[in-house]
Amino acid sequence: MLTLSILAIGFILAVTLVVGHARKATLHGALAARFRDLEATFAHQKELTQEEFRELNERRLAIEVDEPSPKRLLSALCYFEVLRSTRSDLDIAAELKKVPWWRRRAAQILSQTEWMVEKLQTPKTVEPAPGR
Repeated sequence: MLTLSILAIGFILAVTLVVGHARKATLHGALAARFRDLEATFAHQKELTQEEFRELNERRLAIEVDEPSPKRLLSALCYFEVLRSTRSDLDIAAELKKVPWWRRRAAQILSQTEWMVEKLQTPKTVEPAPGR
């Protein structure tokens, strides 16, 4: 029994090391601090010259380059869930059924952009609900 517990703890530690939660949390904190700094710079400016705007935009782009790649399928699944809960006039279930269970489980780990583009019809814009 003790050996099994030790093996389980070893496995959990190995997965944590591979997934890199601590590294991701540190990166998130650093990127958030850089965005807050950039936002504070914008907030203190009354009017921006073209040169100041270009410089701040370059800073924003530099921050975005350091960001991890977005999880496109996860984002689409969240979007469909919001539409399903707020828009009874749209049939979202058909799109959600196209996503196999294992892709849903892997959505938080893998981007799956190519598959998503081929298989899902993600509405670019959604018209307001009737009567709104």
